[in-house]
Amino acid sequence: MPQAKVNALDQAIGSRLRARRRHLRLTQADLAKRLGVTFQQLQKYESGANRISAVSLHLAAQALETPIGFFLEGLPRRDQPESADLQRLERFVALPEAVAVASAFTSLPASKRRRLLSLMLSMAEAGPGAED
Repeated sequence: MPQAKVNALDQAIGSRLRARRRHLRLTQADLAKRLGVTFQQLQKYESGANRISAVSLHLAAQALETPIGFFLEGLPRRDQPESADLQRLERFVALPEAVAVASAFTSLPASKRRRLLSLMLSMAEAGPGAED
């Protein structure tokens, strides 16, 4: 597996570990003690600098009162590589207007959806500097 992908996965798992710890208002020292590691090692897990072992992840799930799957939700699977379309979709969903756009778009009849899509595509082709 490419090194950049490994780092991204480690960072994603570490980020979820940190979020759950903070949600429960635990300090790094508290959780580290429960895992049997130093707080510095926990910092490395949370930042993605070090990969957390399956055993430590299991212990973390128990200490943080959450299923182990919590740390793995949303991670790309090896049999389903991230595509450019998926990345674009993730960027769209992160936009503040995404829900309103999706709601309005799905409420339109098919003929109007096609016309709106055509308009949006032509605007996108014009580029970001072509504002009116």
